[in-house]
Amino acid sequence: MGKKINKWIDSNFNIRISKKIWLNLINNWMAKYNKKGILNNEIAKKIWGTNCSFKKMDLNTVKKLKNTYAGKWFNSNQNWVELYFKNEYLYVLYFDYFSTSRHTYPVVGVYEKGNIVVDVGGSIFGAYNLLKYGAKKVLITNYDNSFQNKFNNFIIKKFKLNIKIILNNKIPHNSILLCSEYFEHFKNVDIELNRLLQFKPKRIYVKNSFCFPAYGHYIPIKIKKIEYYDSKSAQKIFQNLLISRGYNLTKIDRFFGKIERYDKLLNN
Repeated sequence: MGKKINKWIDSNFNIRISKKIWLNLINNWMAKYNKKGILNNEIAKKIWGTNCSFKKMDLNTVKKLKNTYAGKWFNSNQNWVELYFKNEYLYVLYFDYFSTSRHTYPVVGVYEKGNIVVDVGGSIFGAYNLLKYGAKKVLITNYDNSFQNKFNNFIIKKFKLNIKIILNNKIPHNSILLCSEYFEHFKNVDIELNRLLQFKPKRIYVKNSFCFPAYGHYIPIKIKKIEYYDSKSAQKIFQNLLISRGYNLTKIDRFFGKIERYDKLLNN
C-alpha cells in the first residue's frame, strides 16, 4: 500500500518529513516550553487507554476509560473542550493523522495537483501531505493564537512550506475544500455545513466518521434537528443534504475507506 501511494508523490516536492521525524519535531518543540515529550505508544494510551484497539471501540467501553481523552469527553456530557487549547493536543492531531487520515490526503493532493486546497479544521501533518502529493498551496482554517498554530507556523517557516493559517470566516469564495474527519465535531452538522456553503465552494472532499466514539465527536449528531446514533444513517442524510444544495456526489475508493467528492453543478 505504501509503495502504491508513494509513486504519486510530486517529483517537484523535495521536502521529506517521516512519521518519526514529525514526532521528534513535536517533542523538541515541547521542550522549548518545558513540556515533557511523549512516545508514540504513550499517545495511544492517552487517547484510548491501555491495550485497547480503537477499531473495536464502542461508546460504553469508552465511557469506562475515564482517564483517557475520549473517556473524559463523553463523561463530561461532551463538553470537555479544553484539550483543543492544550499543548498536548498536538499529539492527538499527530496520532489521528497517521492512524485515520493518512490515506485521504495523498488522494486529494493527487486529484488537486496544481490547485489551492482549503483544509478545513486541518493540521500541519495533513497540509504537508497535500503539498507532497501535488497541491500548489494549502490554507488551514484553525483557532487563532492556539498552541498548535504556533507549532504550525514554526514548521511552515522552518521548511518554507506554501501553507497559510486562516480564520474560519476567511475562506475564499469558490474554493476547493477538504473536510477530513471534520463534521463529526459538530452537534448540529447542517448548521456548520450551511456556514461553509456560504463561501460557495466549487468542490468539497469529505471523509466523515459520524458517531465514532472519539474525542470531540458528538453522539448523537443532529441534521435538521433529527438525531442520529449510527454512522450509515447519518452519512446518507448528509449526502442527500449536499446533493439537495446543488452538488454532484462522486465516491472515490482508494485503499482505505471512502472519500466523497462533491462538485458544484454549473447551473446552481
